[in-house]
Amino acid sequence: MNNLRLSFLSFVLLLAVVVAKAQVTLGFDGESAASVGIIVKDLKSGNIVAQNDAQRALLPASIMKSVTCATALTALGEDFRFSTPVYLYGSQDGSTWNGNLIIESVGDPTIDSELFKDDVTPLHRSIIQGLKDLGITKITGRIIISQPMTDQGCNPHWEIEDTPYAYGAGLYGFNFQDNYYKLWPATGKTAPYVPDLHLSVIQQKSGTDMAQGINSNNLTIFTAEPTNPKLMVKVSMDDPALVYESWLKARLKDAGIALEGNETSDESQRALVCDYKSPVITDILTQMMHESHNLYAEGMLRAIAPNDTREGALKAEARTLKGIGAPTTNNRISDGSGLARANRIQPKFVSSVLEQMAKTDHASAYAATFPKVGCDGTVKNLLAKTSLKGKLALKSGSMGGVQCYAGYKLDDNGRPTHTVVIMVNSFFCPRAELRGCIEKFLLDTFK
Repeated sequence: MNNLRLSFLSFVLLLAVVVAKAQVTLGFDGESAASVGIIVKDLKSGNIVAQNDAQRALLPASIMKSVTCATALTALGEDFRFSTPVYLYGSQDGSTWNGNLIIESVGDPTIDSELFKDDVTPLHRSIIQGLKDLGITKITGRIIISQPMTDQGCNPHWEIEDTPYAYGAGLYGFNFQDNYYKLWPATGKTAPYVPDLHLSVIQQKSGTDMAQGINSNNLTIFTAEPTNPKLMVKVSMDDPALVYESWLKARLKDAGIALEGNETSDESQRALVCDYKSPVITDILTQMMHESHNLYAEGMLRAIAPNDTREGALKAEARTLKGIGAPTTNNRISDGSGLARANRIQPKFVSSVLEQMAKTDHASAYAATFPKVGCDGTVKNLLAKTSLKGKLALKSGSMGGVQCYAGYKLDDNGRPTHTVVIMVNSFFCPRAELRGCIEKFLLDTFK
């Protein structure tokens, strides 16, 4: 009996040593006041290499995109593309079309996007070529952009202070040029042209700030340089379809195609002008992850439930994640991008998503979307001059008081060997100090 008791005590002590070894700290100033969640897991053995408070639900910022990416690949597959058909409705009389040009939008966030401008033919060129192929030089009706998507625009969980800026652009049924425009406050000039913009410019002591109501065309610029003709700001569009209608009218005119704009309801015939295809999903997700593109993330989330509400898409995401073995219990997900301050997710949940995706048929495609430290995107400067350069594929996430990373440690062949999740909330030290401590932790962990 005594030997049994000693053996049990030895086991308890050994377990305590193992647990103590697994619990880690980062060592930044003020860490005791912050919330730090860490989990590093060996995918082959299943052992947890390091952890700290991995069950605590924390604000993820943009590492939420790694969850959205997993959901989209699982639900849609690697060959998915958005398809936006453009039709003529009415009847043809020689080179004249008596009726309307209708763009049937599907929520594609990449139409004429800056990130694909050198790889994809712009939508207006596809429309013009399609009209020429049909022999059409005059349209008697109007341009109509149908938008069946419900609850469009900015997510109600986003901070109103974020929404005027390009990174805070909302998702609509129709999206154009990343849903932002360039504005020169001194002259009021915009590119592209924005109809019905109500602009106020107010001088302030320093810097440049913006204020705009949710889905509103009333914009106020606060700037120390109100008369500087070179000052340019990027502003989110409140109505991308209206902007595109104006844009397309000008392009049609340049191409010699007249648009009379008469009211008509003639739908006696339908002719396909073009069926516009987005880039393949893996390319969209790679850009989303590398550039931390919020609009793409919201578009991919809604794509998994295209005829449903935003809430319906979030429920579809929860079902998809549960299906791969990563249930969302005790996590709160409010958007696809991580811009919502209402999001709360556990490091162990993110690790579970990463682990389960590494077991699926999409493992290689998923891992390839993550930027590599020291090489790509938002982690280009992380660990750039260390032995780990290119050997960690991590999505970063940052906002005020938040710094997070999630992804994989890779072997020499680029295959994931470990999941890596680091989430820090409510830190007060300089961000550079925290990043330095995270770099040291990763170097010590994988030395």
